[in-house]
Amino acid sequence: MLAACSGDSPAAPTPVPTADEARIRRNAAQGQFNAMSPQIADLLKDEPWVSDGSEETVRALQAIVGAQATRPDDPGRAEEAMTMVQAMQRSSWYQDGVDTSEKVVIAEAFKRAVTTQARYTVGGSGEPRNTFLQNYDWPALLSLTLELGLFLSHTSAGGREIALLGTATTGFEEKASEALRIASEHMSRIEALSGEIRFGSVLILVEAEAYSNDRHVCGFAHEELFATHISHDCVTSRTVIHELAHLSTPITFSPWFEEGTAYWVSAEIRGTATGPTWDAFRDENDATFPSNDSPRSIEEYHQHSDAGFILYAELAKILGSPTVSVHVRSVNEASSGTQVLESIIRHTPPDKQTEVRNLIRTLCVDTDRFGVQIPCRLPAESSLNQAPTHRP
Repeated sequence: MLAACSGDSPAAPTPVPTADEARIRRNAAQGQFNAMSPQIADLLKDEPWVSDGSEETVRALQAIVGAQATRPDDPGRAEEAMTMVQAMQRSSWYQDGVDTSEKVVIAEAFKRAVTTQARYTVGGSGEPRNTFLQNYDWPALLSLTLELGLFLSHTSAGGREIALLGTATTGFEEKASEALRIASEHMSRIEALSGEIRFGSVLILVEAEAYSNDRHVCGFAHEELFATHISHDCVTSRTVIHELAHLSTPITFSPWFEEGTAYWVSAEIRGTATGPTWDAFRDENDATFPSNDSPRSIEEYHQHSDAGFILYAELAKILGSPTVSVHVRSVNEASSGTQVLESIIRHTPPDKQTEVRNLIRTLCVDTDRFGVQIPCRLPAESSLNQAPTHRP
């Protein structure tokens, strides 16, 4: 469905290994074959790509071994990994010859076969922490990824190659292909605004209807898995960019930040945070958020999200998108809302302080111990003289 591994920026050329390096890697590849089930080894042993002595080949074989390794409580994994290998071998991209980027995809797809079936639980309760992982036949979905060539390659600003993997429940394969096309087109801009993807792959699942907490949604991002699932009727640039922004933005305890920045990134890229429609949304929306929000209902969640969106869109007009981007990327994982506000003030130059503080006080409203609503407290400029830092 997709041209295998066409990317939005060229990958750095792979260094040619020395004779000694190639020999060491061929030995490492042979070691992986020794660890494979005989059935999988028989499928792969005569394939040209497995003996080329490249680092990418060794990593791909290691991932296949990891996916087929059996456990006492899960003896079927070797059979599932073999199904994925067979699906891969049926594909046109594989039969045309496996290039370096496709080896990266092979490695990431088989790694996903492990991470999507891991039994993440809450504490010692045994209860699943992420029911998203429990609801799908992941070996079948990843086999679809490989057989239909539902993947593309993205090279990050830091030079890392990231596999964009798509899959779908029955009937929505073309929608998965479209979601990948949108992701590939905009990924560089998403990372420039909100930060580099910190994983080797991104997984996009398209299905009939996406759910979060038994509620139908257009899309939902699973940041800890670097994965998102999207309803088939929501495969648009608006939704895909929004969900991918969640995967590149720091995870905090504040929905107003996480949703506000995702909406802003999507609007910034699509150019929709300007003009009469935006002015009407901003001026007619009286939503606010508390600095350290914990929404008690879905209605509150949407209100906080809308207010966060307005905050970041208006900040970009005051400070410029590059400055807002530096602020977003400077936020540490697990920051509180108060810490995020401090970061905004820290990245605001002296001549813009009054305007930015007034904007925040309009949108950020806390409740004191007497139940009275008051503007969020902001740090004094004199306390923020340290140089800002940000992650790439």
